[in-house]
Amino acid sequence: MIQRLQFLILSVFLLHFSALTLIGQDRSDPSTMGTARSSIATSRGISSLFTNPGGLDYFAIHESTLPHDVVFSIYSGGGSIGGSYLKGDEFNQIFGSLEGTSNEQREKIGKLLVDERLFANGGINFLSGIWRLKDGAGTIGLRYGSRAYARINFPDSLPKLIETNNIAEQDFRFVNRGIGVTWLTEFGLSYGKVIGNQTDVGWFPSIGLGLTAKLISGVGHFEVTDNSAIFIDQINVNGRLRFLVRGGYVFQSAEPDQFDQVNAPTSFFSSPFPTTAGFGYGFDLGVNGILYYDEQRTFHYGLTVDNVGKVRWTNKARERRASDFNDTLGARLTNAEFERFEGELVGVDSYSSILPAAFRAGLGLTMGANDRDFQGTLTFGLEGEVPLNQVPGNTPDPRLALGVDWSLVQEFGLRTGLSVGGISDVGLGLGFGFRPRDWLAIDIGTSELNSVISGDRLDVAGRIAIGLTP
Repeated sequence: MIQRLQFLILSVFLLHFSALTLIGQDRSDPSTMGTARSSIATSRGISSLFTNPGGLDYFAIHESTLPHDVVFSIYSGGGSIGGSYLKGDEFNQIFGSLEGTSNEQREKIGKLLVDERLFANGGINFLSGIWRLKDGAGTIGLRYGSRAYARINFPDSLPKLIETNNIAEQDFRFVNRGIGVTWLTEFGLSYGKVIGNQTDVGWFPSIGLGLTAKLISGVGHFEVTDNSAIFIDQINVNGRLRFLVRGGYVFQSAEPDQFDQVNAPTSFFSSPFPTTAGFGYGFDLGVNGILYYDEQRTFHYGLTVDNVGKVRWTNKARERRASDFNDTLGARLTNAEFERFEGELVGVDSYSSILPAAFRAGLGLTMGANDRDFQGTLTFGLEGEVPLNQVPGNTPDPRLALGVDWSLVQEFGLRTGLSVGGISDVGLGLGFGFRPRDWLAIDIGTSELNSVISGDRLDVAGRIAIGLTP
């Protein structure tokens, strides 16, 4: 009977789930990743496509950034991938059948249900680039690529039930904490414009405004909707133990025709134009300004609202729904009794999901970019991030990050940073930027070196950029 209950709970939250191997589009930007994602106020050039479109039209401030009118990159990207997706045996234990498992195996599975090991957010940019227009007319940017989000925050009571295999020990609360997977392709067109003079000495010499409009094709989606919950309480009825089962749930899924879940991770990396199951739109809005400027130092600020939008899913759109059940079950739970709560899987015309939106704000300080007496360029960034919703791709908690970007010579930049909050308590950033030629830049970075070392998560991004001035 316990096996049947576990099957019910897992099927509610996991049916049609497929692990895609990949908050904020900046996880695709290695420069920002290297500073623990703290560079919203200081990102320039191609990096601003993934951090703050308000900085698109600003001059480059880092020595390892290409100061050309046209800068582009092919097949770049990155992400943060939970360790459970990278270990086949661990993944199979979590999402495989519980039937026939020993007490020791169940206890191990229960301890593997950790939020940060089941979180994923990232993408591949098949093409990205910027073009600085002449005569101060602004800067245009574009990007096309795939995005994947996964958030598998199991209900708090589920690990304990799996570990103990005993429903009679306590009451259980299976409340949805955010479970879902999304795979999208995204075409973004950006425009940024600086108002004012970037080199005027004094306060507020210039402000950059930017907007990215995105057309989105939805490839696949599964999500447990808000307010889904199952409550199991022990009650006494005429001196006998009974179980009161209350709650309701809805989960939604959509996928293309002949969707190959087994090979989905490979297709994510290798298929620029996969078949789709939905269509949507979104936008990023950014402000990136100079707070104070003189020959020795520059203070920057940045504000963004990222990833606002929605996707309408139409192909093979399905819902499994069980609403407002309130039944009392006997102490001898049977499969037939639990079948009352499994709901019915039905096709629907369409449904909509929203993107993982976030608000971010930051301050930055750059020294040496305009001071001939200062060796190299040194930039500090401080940034805060608050998720605006709780959907796959967003973390449950806000985060704060502090980062440093130091270019002692123009061919090489070293980046590091520290963040707290988000999906992990602490993240240590580390990154490098190389410019072996004045038209070539190579960047690599991680915002969570500690998670990479521990194996909790693979967090890395890389890019090769080419610049030219026609």
